[in-house]
Parts: sequence; C-alpha cells; structure tokens
Amino acid sequence: MIERLREMAVRQANGEMTSFMMARIRQAFIHPATYVDASCTAREAVAAMKATRSTSLLVRDGEGADERVGVLSDRDLRDAVILDGAPVTSPVGPFTSYSLISLDIDDFLFNALVVMTKHGIRRIVVTEEGRIAGILEQVDLLGFLSNNSHVVAIRVERASDLADLKTASAEIPTLIQALHANGVKVQLIAEMVTALNRRIFAKLFEMLAPPDLLANSCLIVMGSEGRGEQILKTDQDNGLILRDGYACPNLDAITAEFSRSLIEFGYPECPGKIMVNTPEWTRPLAGYREAIHNWVHHPDEAAQLNLAIFYDAAAVAGDATLLEKARDYLLETLSSNDVFFSHFARPTLSFETPIGMFSNLRGEQLDIKKGGIFPLVHGVRSLALEKRMTERNTLDRIEKLLALGVFDRTMATELSESLLAMMALRLKLRLAAGEIGTQTDNFIRPDQLNRLERDLLKDSLSIVKRFKEFITYHFHLKMF
Repeated sequence: MIERLREMAVRQANGEMTSFMMARIRQAFIHPATYVDASCTAREAVAAMKATRSTSLLVRDGEGADERVGVLSDRDLRDAVILDGAPVTSPVGPFTSYSLISLDIDDFLFNALVVMTKHGIRRIVVTEEGRIAGILEQVDLLGFLSNNSHVVAIRVERASDLADLKTASAEIPTLIQALHANGVKVQLIAEMVTALNRRIFAKLFEMLAPPDLLANSCLIVMGSEGRGEQILKTDQDNGLILRDGYACPNLDAITAEFSRSLIEFGYPECPGKIMVNTPEWTRPLAGYREAIHNWVHHPDEAAQLNLAIFYDAAAVAGDATLLEKARDYLLETLSSNDVFFSHFARPTLSFETPIGMFSNLRGEQLDIKKGGIFPLVHGVRSLALEKRMTERNTLDRIEKLLALGVFDRTMATELSESLLAMMALRLKLRLAAGEIGTQTDNFIRPDQLNRLERDLLKDSLSIVKRFKEFITYHFHLKMF
C-alpha cells in the first residue's frame, strides 16, 4: 500500500503540484526583527514602526534567564491609546502579547496560512536555527500566494453581519475545489476547512451572544469537526456548556438563531438533534457532568453514541476551560470494567467492510464511511478512550497509541495512510460529481476509479478488515 501511495503522490506532484505548495516561508518577504524594551513609550514605539516601515515590533521584557519576548502590533497601540485612552507616554509592555506563535523559516507558506487562520492572527514570528529571524505579516503572505483561501479568512474576520458571514461561508466549497485541484493533500485541506469552519462558528456566536454569555459559556463542536477531519460541510454537531449558576434570559432565542443561521450557511441540521438549540446539548457544566455519569454507568446505545461524540469535542468560542473540566470529569469517571469498553468498541463491527477473501471489492457501489472510515475512526477512538487519552484527531491518537505500545510502527502507518486514502478518494469523487457543498453521499463506485485508486481502495479496506479483527481480539468482542 505504501508503494501505491507513493506512486499516487508522484502523479499528483507531476500533474498538479504548483509553486503554491512548494513555497517556503523564506521565499516571502520577512520583516527584520526590530526590538524595543518593554519600558519604551507608545510614542517611541510608533516612531520605531515608522522608521522601519513595519506594523509590529518585538518587545523585550526582563533580563537574563527571566527575559521574555512578545509582539506589539500597530493595532495594539491604536486600541490602547485611542480606544482605552492610555497616555502616549505609557510603556508598551502591558500592551504586548507574549504568547508567541512561530514557525521555522524553512516551513511551508501554506502551513503559515493555516496557522494564521486557525489562531485568527495577522503575523507569526519566524525562527531560524532556534533564533528569531523576523516577522511574517499576513499581507506579505497573501501577496505571495495566488489562491483564494486568504479571501475567505479575511471575509470571515471582517464580517459585520450575518449576510457577510454567509457570503464567506459560501466560498468554502470553491476553496476546497481549488485546493484539491492544486494537489493539496487531504490532511492539509481538512486542517484548513476545520480552521475556517471554527472561525465562522465563533464569529457567528460572537455576533449573537451578549458579552456575559461569551464569558460564561463554551461553544463546542463534535464529530468530524471536533476531530479536525472535516473536508466538506457536514451535519451540525455542536453544543454549549454554561458556567454553573449563570442564566441568560434570551438563551433559547440565541441558540435557535445560531442553529438556523448555520443551516442557511449550508451546514445541515443534525438528524440526531445534537445541536445547541436542544436542551440536551445546551446545559450547565453540572448538567454535562450528570449526563457523562449516566453515559458511563448506564451505557445503552444512545448513551454510547453521546459519549463517543462528546469525547471528540473541541472548543471554538467562549471559555474553553469549561470543556476542559467536562472532559477531565469524563476521563475520571470512566469505568475500569472491561465489559464497558467492550460495549463501547462494539460499533466498530456494526457495518460489513466490502472486501472479499481475495481482496475483491464487493458491490457496484460501496459506502466508504460505514465500511471503511467509521470502523477505523471508532476503533481508534475506543482504544484512545481506554487509555484515557486527551488527543482528538484520529491521526494524533494513532501516534499516541504507537508511543504507548498499542500499535507497532507498521500498523500505525497503515492505519494513518488508509484513513487519508479513503478520505481523499471520497473527496475526489464528490468533487468530480459536482457535489462541493454538503457531504451527503458516502458511496464510491469502483468503476469510476482508475487502476491505482482501485488498488489503493482494496488495500485500505483490507487494512480496515484486519484492524477490526485486532479490535475484536483486544476488547474480547466474541465473548459478549
């Protein structure tokens, strides 16, 4: 399988890869590192920016081993002096952000774009051999790249109302198509789509929620969105954790509008009603703890589904510590009873994997999600839950399970490559069919694949089939 993946990668590189994906950060314009002390005044900082024609400075605070370095932007200065009324003689130390986000100068520019989009920032610190080399500004990155991913990110950030945000969201499918056509790997597409979707969800919530609700709640996404594996728009899987003792008078109206707006943006309603507009998924932290306790100690089919989807949850807006507390409680509450984990893992075997004894594909069309992706994802999730792991992404979980000795290197590599291969094949056929909106069809017709893709699908499904046998043995599923 590895050889076939390499062959496919070579084909993509020869036929589709452009300088867009090959470009390194060092090829873009990097602003030289200009330092000022934390005691520097706001007026002096503006003069330094003007002299160096930059929009940011590096600020040193402290000495020796206690020294820290932060970034001060022109926006930070403007907000402090004009909006907050700070004197121009104020030291810039308090206005500076000391949580540096950096990338190596030989990293890919596309990665820089993903990082900026994910964190909602306009610049990153560039390092070379561990030392700060300068600052990469978003405007310079966008000037170098020739795709439209930056347009979506900028429109999301600049959206002033729901109509603007809907327009930005509508451009994501076209972006996916462009990235795929340029030979961008499915893993990177998933990272970019995840980052953009989360910014859209966060921006929408910030538009609808009053400041006190933002401060006393945590908006979460679950399922493939929580794991960061979404490559097309899927059903809404979201929830809201409220701080205990807090009450918002208009909460029902706000959550209803949030769900309705996402439907308008192209994110379909969840058939299982796992959405913020249902009381089950918008409740105080104590309520989530009670639900988690019931999911663990009364594990019927619905409880195990809820437990699985919540285990994948990620915070997108509000106070992320509320989700951290809920997930910590989940891991603390887990039973040590083997029967519990056996029941949790059993859905891995719910659907037949459409591959025969001699690696022949079964059927004219195959459900790649039920037969391939779901058993791999849920099997890995079951092992991760058993080990009380905090990782969400399936690939990250596989690497952690490898480090813990659950997998050997061969098995870990095969599982990761199989998952990416199946995701890539599903995306390719959906785009070829003109389905660049929502991800509603998971069927693959083998006759629409070329020889290499068919062989790759056979290899992937064979690996999934063997993995299901591993899960059966590990969790003693034949005994229950």
